[in-house]
This record gives sequence, structure tokens and C-alpha cells, in this order.
Amino acid sequence: MRRVDLLTALVAPLVVSLLTTLLSYPTAALLHLSLALITFIFEFMWISVVWKSFEQLAVHEERTSSSQRNASGMMHCTDPTISQPGWATRLKNGLLQQTNDMREFVRLPVFLSTWFSSLTGFLADCSPASVAM
Repeated sequence: MRRVDLLTALVAPLVVSLLTTLLSYPTAALLHLSLALITFIFEFMWISVVWKSFEQLAVHEERTSSSQRNASGMMHCTDPTISQPGWATRLKNGLLQQTNDMREFVRLPVFLSTWFSSLTGFLADCSPASVAM
């Protein structure tokens, strides 16, 4: 898989240059846009396959949607006798929610593959060869 990623990173600029040289810029842009839309459809389909294959993701979705419904219900309250939390309380609650979400994400089986994929992309972007360009 790493070889495919590296090969794609090397060949993609050459293909783009070739297309913009052989075709006009608007035609090449339209071709790239249509390719992006086609791949988006396939990626969206595969994301739904992965989402449905892990029970933990479905459980997380149910818990998140119910907590968002509760939180949104409190935030839209217009009764002047009920005081709304201040910005510091909202900030603290938001940071706690983000921390809890990250802890849960670390426990999911897709965490390591996602982390290594991101790390590989980051290291490829920070390599001396890409910085020199």
C-alpha cells in the first residue's frame, strides 16, 4: 500500500502536467473535477461499508446524537428565568467533550491505521525532497 501511495505522489504531478499540456486548462480542470466526483462516490460507499461493519461506531453515533439532542435543547431555551452557561463553562464543557471523544477514538480498531496513514502523509510532506520543491 505504501508503494501505491508513493507511486501516486510521484506520478500525479506528471499526469496533471501532461493533461494541461495536451488539453486546455478548462478541459483539464473539468476532467479533474469529474474524476474527483467519481472517486468521491466510491469513497462514500466504502466509508458506509466500514461504518456498518463496526458495531462500536454505531453505538457511538447513537450516544452522540442523543447527547447532541439534549445539548441543543438546552441551548435553544428562550426562557429568561433560566440562565445560560457562560463562555468559560461552555469552553470547559467543549474541551471535556473533545477529550472524551478522542479517548474513545483511540480505543476504536480503526485508530492505528488512521494514525499511521496520517503520519505517513505528514512525513512525506516534511521530507527534504518535498521541502526543496
